[in-house]
Amino acid sequence: MKTKIKFFIPLFFFLTTLSRAQLSTDSLSFGRQSFGVPSVLSLFDKQLNTYSSKTKFNFRGGGKKVFWGVSENYQTTLIKSSVNHLKDENNFKALGELIFSPFLSTGILLGSNVYSDDRKLSINNTAVHNASLFTRFSAGDIFSIIPYGGYSFNSQIGEKDKGFVYGGEMRINKFNFAYSQIFLKAKYHNEDILPRRNLIREISGKLKNNLNDYSQNLFFVSYNKQRKDFYFGTDSLTRSTFGITNNIQSRTETKYLLSDQFKFRDPSSNWLFNFGGYIFWRNIDRSTRYILKENINSSSFDSDIEELKLNLGSAVTYNSRSLSGFLKMNYSERNETHRAKRIEGANPIFFDEREELEKQKNNHSQLVTIYSSLNYSITSKDKILFNLLHRKLRYDTPSEKNYDDRDELLTLFNLRYERKFFPFFNYFLEFEGSINHIVYIFAQRSSNNNIQRVLKLSSGGEYVTRILKWITSAEVSANYTVYDFEDINPNIKSFVFRQFVLRDSTELRITTPTYFKVNGYIKLSEQGDFKWSDFKSRPSRYVEEVYVVPEFVYRWRKMIFGSGIRYFSLTTFHFNNDFALVRFKSYKSIGPLSEIRIELKSLMFSLYGWYEHVIYEDNSTRELVNLKINARWNF
Repeated sequence: MKTKIKFFIPLFFFLTTLSRAQLSTDSLSFGRQSFGVPSVLSLFDKQLNTYSSKTKFNFRGGGKKVFWGVSENYQTTLIKSSVNHLKDENNFKALGELIFSPFLSTGILLGSNVYSDDRKLSINNTAVHNASLFTRFSAGDIFSIIPYGGYSFNSQIGEKDKGFVYGGEMRINKFNFAYSQIFLKAKYHNEDILPRRNLIREISGKLKNNLNDYSQNLFFVSYNKQRKDFYFGTDSLTRSTFGITNNIQSRTETKYLLSDQFKFRDPSSNWLFNFGGYIFWRNIDRSTRYILKENINSSSFDSDIEELKLNLGSAVTYNSRSLSGFLKMNYSERNETHRAKRIEGANPIFFDEREELEKQKNNHSQLVTIYSSLNYSITSKDKILFNLLHRKLRYDTPSEKNYDDRDELLTLFNLRYERKFFPFFNYFLEFEGSINHIVYIFAQRSSNNNIQRVLKLSSGGEYVTRILKWITSAEVSANYTVYDFEDINPNIKSFVFRQFVLRDSTELRITTPTYFKVNGYIKLSEQGDFKWSDFKSRPSRYVEEVYVVPEFVYRWRKMIFGSGIRYFSLTTFHFNNDFALVRFKSYKSIGPLSEIRIELKSLMFSLYGWYEHVIYEDNSTRELVNLKINARWNF
């Protein structure tokens, strides 16, 4: 089914929906603000066979004539199994700057990024080290231009390259004229690490126009182009023919974004109106450097991707003392096109094969979303909250060999009642539900057509006094998933999943610094085959899950010390022919638990760990230690 972007949208979309474009992130490198509050952060987490740690520090200093900053972010993960797996990632950045005047300064920027993964990936080991000299021409925090140049050392899967790095950055933080403000950012960056080349071309601008005291217009435009060259393994014939060790592929991504948003508020009323939209275009081009024409097959051809997206929307919001709410509507269309790139002199049969594979990825989608929310205070003690979301997706593929065309309809709703009975007791009652209907257009995938209905009812409360704090809730939920053609296909079964959950958190004050608390939950779940027409089910699986942590806690000023016991059990049952429960698998874990937490003005330290004695269904046992350490120092 071939469709095109439709630019005619009914006018009411502009009156009832809100749309906001995804603005580009800040990619400028020489900003002092990237070196935040001096701090050290250290995290360690050990659960089961996975060990992970993270260390991050940030320093900055100087005065009127000198600025310096250093930041480091190191992460490592170790997974112990029959074959251990280790992954490391380190990012380092240092900036030193001599400030001659408020308008002129010069300095040096050092950077290092290292990634290592012992798995056999296409790129499992990379390192980039660079140093750049720069000059900053600025007018305070309003305007700056930074030309720079330097050298880079680059390593990737054993290939070592080096070369010059050069470019410039420009920023206008805020330029006022009349009733408008202009923000502008640009970057030009080249890495000539021959035989590879990387580049960045970026420019973005924002125009903020205060039309009057009641309305505002925000216009944004951006262009971004990034090219990355990377090595990948190749066959021996290509290596010997071109005299290379690894082949090179270039990935060039180009993005354009144009957006506009309008806000209007009447100070004499409680209404606020927003409407706007954006157009986004992206192209991803992949090119392989060395291609041996005598050894071409369908996978030898490169490809490019084009994406075009249109988004329109607005919202109306109302706020008063007792009633608040909003209605948002959004409409978007997205078109994605995949193409194979020709190779001169290549066999056209192989190209046609690759072109057909790429065409099968082409798709076009239309999405309409309506979202509303209402918050009404009936009295000073009673409140009702209501939320509703409705979404419709139409997904089309032009290729006759792609059968993924489908329509999806999703509705979510939530109704909550809150009551404050006493100053120390709050109660809530909540009802939630959803309906999700998926319909595949073609018969090849229509066996997946289904309707999923989910309902949940929950209730609970919070009782808080000087001596006792008690928070509890209970909920029952059910998921009914019904397939449209299960009578035709015996391998597809509609099913039902029901669950009961009871959660509780109790904290009792024994003495001024000493508390006894219990946190835990009980989950009872049942799954089985289901027939919607008769609303009957045949249970097949039952699960019991229990989690309880009783703990004594001692609090002194900004320090907390706790010790207790952690218990967790998970038991799975099957139903026999007489529908009696038969134990299938079980997992029980019990052991001591301890925690320490210190929060001072500049120092935060926490330690949380537990020892597990695990018992399985065959009475085999296992001992495990789990530990989490978190430390942060702001100085």
